[in-house]
Amino acid sequence: MRLVLIQFLNWRVKIMNKKEIFRTLKPFNWMAASILTLFGILNTRMEIGMGRVSINIYIGVPTYFLLAISGMLLALWLQSMDEETTNELKNPLLILIFCGIFYSSAFVLALLHSIIYDIGVFNIISMILIGIIWNLSIFFGKKMENRSTLVIIISSFSFSFGFFYGATLNGWNIPFYIILFFIAGFSLQFSKEVIRSFKVRKNEKADQINPLIKIYGPIKTQRNAFYAQIVTIICITLPIFLNIYNSTLYLIPMLIVIFCDGIAAFLTFSLKLDEKYNPAIMILLRISVFIAFLMFLLGSV
Repeated sequence: MRLVLIQFLNWRVKIMNKKEIFRTLKPFNWMAASILTLFGILNTRMEIGMGRVSINIYIGVPTYFLLAISGMLLALWLQSMDEETTNELKNPLLILIFCGIFYSSAFVLALLHSIIYDIGVFNIISMILIGIIWNLSIFFGKKMENRSTLVIIISSFSFSFGFFYGATLNGWNIPFYIILFFIAGFSLQFSKEVIRSFKVRKNEKADQINPLIKIYGPIKTQRNAFYAQIVTIICITLPIFLNIYNSTLYLIPMLIVIFCDGIAAFLTFSLKLDEKYNPAIMILLRISVFIAFLMFLLGSV
């Protein structure tokens, strides 16, 4: 315990610039995951009263915010196991401790939410399942030679599962389009993270190839990103034919996302990113993420 306290006191972020902190901890993903939780609540509010909806927003969104932080810290821990770095924000022991603290806080808050307001146990079941996934990732992550794929899966899952968690707060009857939204969010974030693996930062040596590309090769890695982009297009198109809350307002941003993601998919399929990284793909995917948030919002009002 004393060793942990000493390490915590020495864990100083003041020596790092803001860009390094944001690149390492990715706070945008925490906030984005919380917003998706809000959209999950709003898209399944039809059969419950506004009082319960308000309570679920006030408690459910902060709960998933804590859970998303634990997931991102788990991904950071897996990443730190593969890296030799002097970055003090990537101390494996402290990352794992804080991952457990944030998950435990989220679980306690979800439990109180369920007991005090009698919303059922589906959110607790979701928490338990995520806890099992986190523990399995830690157990097997220690033994894996390369953890790059698992890092991307965990970070993408933490980002997108908020949609499903928000829906569970309103009851067991979860519409199929919520599952499609979850898959779309996961695949869009997954493709973005895979494309980012081709980017070599200016301060890195040319031979520092991303472990994901080393394991699967550049062609297969690009194909995985391409397939994820196609899945995104399919999963955001199908809900327009289902009983979503507001299909009219959903339509226009949906077409914009399909357009941007479609061009990104074409470039991903046709270019050789290992020879020359094309930043246009990442820009298009970021635009897709931004417009997708607007699409989810308009589809729920």
